[in-house]
Amino acid sequence: MLYYNTTTQEYRTLRSVPVDARCNGFTVNNAGTTIVTLNGEPLMPGQSKTVGGNEHEIYVGRIDLAFFVPTPAPSVIVNSAWVTQKFYETDNFVK
Repeated sequence: MLYYNTTTQEYRTLRSVPVDARCNGFTVNNAGTTIVTLNGEPLMPGQSKTVGGNEHEIYVGRIDLAFFVPTPAPSVIVNSAWVTQKFYETDNFVK
């Protein structure tokens, strides 16, 4: 048996998100009114993207977020990207 857990954090500014050392996959949800870029790929307001791994795989990439105001600009500008990481609870595998 393999155990995993998840963690969710909101980000509102340009940053490189710390990736858990046992991360197997993640989802980024644009909950704001601006455009979020995930590793350079744009996510419009309300869009999300999931990157998942197969069993026993560990994600070794980056999660880089940036925010851009679309044209025309929304009446209220809100930067909000929610990142959920799925990670293995332990390095030991129980049979």
